[in-house]
Amino acid sequence: MKGTLLSILSILIFWCLRSNGQTKVDTISNHVSSYEEVSLVRLLANSEKYDGKPVRIIGFLNLDWESDALYLHKEDYLASIYLNGLWVHVNQLKLKNATECNRKYVAVEGIFDAKDHGHENLWAGALRDVTSLVLWHQPNEKQ
Repeated sequence: MKGTLLSILSILIFWCLRSNGQTKVDTISNHVSSYEEVSLVRLLANSEKYDGKPVRIIGFLNLDWESDALYLHKEDYLASIYLNGLWVHVNQLKLKNATECNRKYVAVEGIFDAKDHGHENLWAGALRDVTSLVLWHQPNEKQ
């Protein structure tokens, strides 16, 4: 009995540490369950490898008219460095927390499209069929 309780406690501690303080805010119920977690840097450097595949990436989200994008850093958004980001197709009617996630670091799940470069072909690729936005740690938040 003690061993089982210890195992359950160990698993709970592992998942708490793994989550890194992230809070799941909103998802669409019919999303793909096999998203590959990949860094935005790796995805941009190997776009052909991930083309058409479901991915989960973390970046700085900007949702604004003709500039919905996920950037490597907030500074890339502020400096308009489009190639350090991806165009994102976010259905704000389905993802009710989109406004809350705007201009924050988020984890995003969607299908990567290496051929779609967004408005005026400015971005390095796109995330389509976005099914989840999860608030991530915000650098200027106090611990």
